[in-house]
Amino acid sequence: MLAKSPVVLFVMIPVLGFLFYLFFYSKAYYYIDHLIFSLHLQCFLLTLLIISTIVDWLLKIDLNMVAFFGLRAYGYLAALKFYKKTKLMTFLKLCLVGVFHTGLIVIVCILFFLLVMQTYSL
Repeated sequence: MLAKSPVVLFVMIPVLGFLFYLFFYSKAYYYIDHLIFSLHLQCFLLTLLIISTIVDWLLKIDLNMVAFFGLRAYGYLAALKFYKKTKLMTFLKLCLVGVFHTGLIVIVCILFFLLVMQTYSL
């Protein structure tokens, strides 16, 4: 199941874009703008994880938590610059997007797990 996690991440990109569309709605931005922003954040996450994995292989230093907090800081700064909202509103809206996105990822993972169990049950 761990091998299929990139599929789940890829499927969740439009969902994240829709959450940004809901919480950061503005007539100046279309859904596709939010989708590109979420794709941008996803690419940054994957880049951080690749760098973390390479450093772990070469130097045996685990940087996953650094990547986690780096994504949070970068996401906040990117949202501030892209959406041009106040610092507090950006933070609160990102927290809400994060909570809903995490909840939806958990639901998708559970459904995916049940589908795999049903497919491979003896």
